[in-house]
Order: sequence, then C-alpha cells, then structure tokens
Amino acid sequence: MSTWDPSDVPDQHGRRIVVTGAGSGLGLVVARELAGRGAHVVMAARDVAKAGRHRDALRAEHPAAAVDVRPLDLLDLQSVRAFAAEVATEPIDALLNVAGIAGAPLRHDAHGRESHFATNHLGHFALTALLLDALGRGREPRVVTVSSGLYRVGRWDPDRDDHLTGGARYNPMRAYARSKLANMLFGLELDRRLRGAGSPIHSLLAHPGIARTPMNTAPREMPVERLVASLVGRVARTPEQGALPILYAATAPGLEGGTFVGPRTEFRGPVRVEHLPIRRPADDRRLAERLWAESEELTGVRPALLSPRAS
Repeated sequence: MSTWDPSDVPDQHGRRIVVTGAGSGLGLVVARELAGRGAHVVMAARDVAKAGRHRDALRAEHPAAAVDVRPLDLLDLQSVRAFAAEVATEPIDALLNVAGIAGAPLRHDAHGRESHFATNHLGHFALTALLLDALGRGREPRVVTVSSGLYRVGRWDPDRDDHLTGGARYNPMRAYARSKLANMLFGLELDRRLRGAGSPIHSLLAHPGIARTPMNTAPREMPVERLVASLVGRVARTPEQGALPILYAATAPGLEGGTFVGPRTEFRGPVRVEHLPIRRPADDRRLAERLWAESEELTGVRPALLSPRAS
C-alpha cells in the first residue's frame, strides 16, 4: 500500500466520533484531524481542563468545528458508565479506543486489578459494550481499538491471576504487552460476535508503530527504563505519523471488520499503512472467548446483543 496521509481522510461531515485519550498524544492528533475534516468529535479525557484548552485551540484553527470534551477515566468503571450514559443519547458513527498507559509502576484500580490491564483493556471493553446500541444507530459504524506490535510477546494465562495482581515479579513492559494482546483478542472476538449477530458495526484494530508520545517518553523510575525511553525519543515517529494507521482504520472506505492495520516498520520514516496479518497468540479463538467471559465478569457489563457462539 502507498503512503497515506491526513489529506486522504474522506470528508467527515455528518459523522459523530468518540475518541478516548484525546487530551494528549495520538488521541489528540486523531481528534484534531477528524474535526478538521468536519466530524463532530467527542474528546474523552481524564484531564478535562487540559483537553478543554486543546479544544479551544482546535476551534480557533477550525471555527466551524464541532468538538465536545467529556471526562473519562478508564481505570474507574463508574467513570466509564457515566461517560457512556452521557454520550449514548445520540448515534455514534465511530468509537476510537486510543487511550492507554505504558511502563507504569505497579498500581491497581479500586477492585485490585493491575492498571495496564484495567485501563488498556477492561475500561475499553466496558465502554465499547455500553456504546454498542448507539453505534448500531450510526452510519457505517466502526470500533477501532489501538494495539501494538508488542502483542506478539504478550502472554495471558487465564488460569493465573498475573494480569490482575501484576505477578510475583512485576515488569511494566510485560504488563503492557499483555494488555496489548488483550486488545487484539478483544477486537477480533468483538468482530466475530458482531458478524454473528448481524450487526452493521465493524471492529478493526490499529497499531501506530513507535511514536513520540507522552506515554512512551514519560520519566521512568528504573535506569533501564529511562534508557529505553531516551532511545524511543530518538528513533520514534512523530505523533502525527503514529496517528495515521488509526485515521486510516477509522475512515478509509470499504474496510472489513477484523482488519488490522499499521506501519510496515516500527520506527521513524515514511509511513506505509499496511493490512497486517494476525500473529500468534492473537489468533487463538479459545483464548479470546475466555478473555471475553472474564471481562464480562470483571466489569459487570454483558452486551445482550452478542451471542457467545457467534461465528
């Protein structure tokens, strides 16, 4: 596939798009580009004041832009439910699950679940499930979940509780990779269930490569982690480049559900958005089904629309 840039984004007038993590990094770039193409963008962010400043700057650049800011903390399921209740009153044409954390020290949510798994996967699982009805009323609706090439080294054993506790020897990058595998398993299982239910919603996956975002370059506690963050800052792509696969998955015409897109190479240089193969262990359907069942149990959100045996 040839290089693809924001000028290739089709006109988005008439589309209402929810973007998580829109207060900074990739989510902010995606929100800005979509609003510039005419979409009504709902910016979901933990830091509402910061996101509000970005919204004001965006409106100054695009006076006709329709942009709302809403509070969302994916680590807090009450916040997820409140956000969903507020935005689901109108049809949603696309939900872009962009928010995420990486390399964080061991931390748990209010229910004792490790923060990478809780934020990157459980929060987005619950949010997506709660917004399915509004998405079903949208125009050519899509869910795009952002993963990472690191999913291939992610390990999730449903018979252990490392993904909840952090494990006996917590490693933040191992926890991140596990959460990105969960994103892949979820996005693919969601697509299978949507197709089995005859839903018009398509579930797609995207990975940005390594981008120079606050998530990747934030200060780290351990010396080796500081070294890695420094190296990332030198070889990573810009946030604008990292956002391209997400924009492609969200807007390119004719994409099928279950599609996984990302750059040909991880590091800086021209971005060639490719349709990528699904590698192990993300292709394990039984593992995906077990993750889905556990996610329903942990979040208390069970979308009645989606049969567990949808093909």
